[in-house]
Amino acid sequence: MIAMALAARASFVIADEPTKGLDQTSKLRTIGLFKLLKQTGRGLVIITHDLNVARDLADDLVIFEQGKIAEQGDAAQILNGSGSQAAQAMIKSEPQMWPEKCIRTENNAAPVLSIQDVTFEFAKGAPVVNGATLDIREGEVVGLLGPSGVGKSTLADICLGLLKPSSGSVRWFGETADRKLIRAERTKFQKLFQNPASAFPPNIILGDVFDKLTPASGTGFYSKSALMTKLNLDPSVLLRRPDQLSGGELQRLLIVRVLLAQPRFLVCDEPSSRLDMSIQRLAIDIIADNAAQTLAAVLLISHDKTVLQKRADRFFEFTKSGLLEQRASTF
Repeated sequence: MIAMALAARASFVIADEPTKGLDQTSKLRTIGLFKLLKQTGRGLVIITHDLNVARDLADDLVIFEQGKIAEQGDAAQILNGSGSQAAQAMIKSEPQMWPEKCIRTENNAAPVLSIQDVTFEFAKGAPVVNGATLDIREGEVVGLLGPSGVGKSTLADICLGLLKPSSGSVRWFGETADRKLIRAERTKFQKLFQNPASAFPPNIILGDVFDKLTPASGTGFYSKSALMTKLNLDPSVLLRRPDQLSGGELQRLLIVRVLLAQPRFLVCDEPSSRLDMSIQRLAIDIIADNAAQTLAAVLLISHDKTVLQKRADRFFEFTKSGLLEQRASTF
C-alpha cells in the first residue's frame, strides 16, 4: 500500500496509520521513505496513534479529540510535555510511561500449554519454527517478540492446534494435543486475531454475533456490559455491521468477545495494534487481569519490546532462524 501510494508520485499524500502493525525495522524504513517525500516538496498528512511517528515526521501537529481539534501548533513544542491536557494525556499513555507490573513471583502452577522441540516448515524449505520449546502456566502472560514474517503467528497456530508441527510435541493440560483432545477442548483455546475484521462475519449485525455465535459461557470475571464500558465502547456499536466500525472499535469488540468465552489459553496476536495509546494500555491490562483472575494462560505477541517488558511475566524473542530465545521482563 505504501509503495503504491509513493509510486503514484502524487503532490499530496494522506497516510492513515501507515506504520500500524509494522515491526520496528519496517517502521523506521517507512518513516525514512516519508522523509524523502517531504524533501521533494510534496505535501504530507500523517494520521497516527504513534507519537514517535509524529515526532519524526510532523512539523505541525493537530490533536483530534471527540470529533474536535483539541490543540494545533508546532509539533516539537506540543510533544515536549507543555501542550494541552489532551497532549499530556497522550504522552503519559506511551508504553515507556506505564507503571511496572506487580513484582513477579515464581509460577509453579501446572502448564496449560507445553511445546517441546517443535519444528515447522512449509513444503520443503528452511524451517519457519526451529526446535521451539515453551511452557505457559495458569495465570501467566508470556510475551513473544520478533519482526514481521519470522513465524510468530505460525508458532501461535501450532500452540492452538490449527497447524500440525513437522516434528516435536504439543501438549494441552499435560496431554498430547491429538485430534480427539483438540475437538473436546477447542472452545477453551482462543485467539485474538491481528486483523479483527477477519473474526467477524461481514454481513451479520454485531449484536447477533454475540447473541448467536459467541461461545456460551458461565459467569466470567467480566460481563459483556462491563467490558464494553471499560473499553469505551458505546452499546450502539452492536447495532452495526463490522464494516461500519473502525479498526480500533472492532479490535476492542474482539477482546470483549474472546474474554466472554472464558478461555484457558489465549493467543493475543498484536491485540492493541489498532488502538490509541490510552486504550492500548487499558486493553492489555484487562487481558492480564482476566488471566490472573481466571488462571488463563496468555501468549502475548507484539512488535513492541517495551509493552512486553512492562506487562509480560517473561518473554521470548523469535529469531530469523526460527529459534526462541528467552529474555528478561525487566529494564
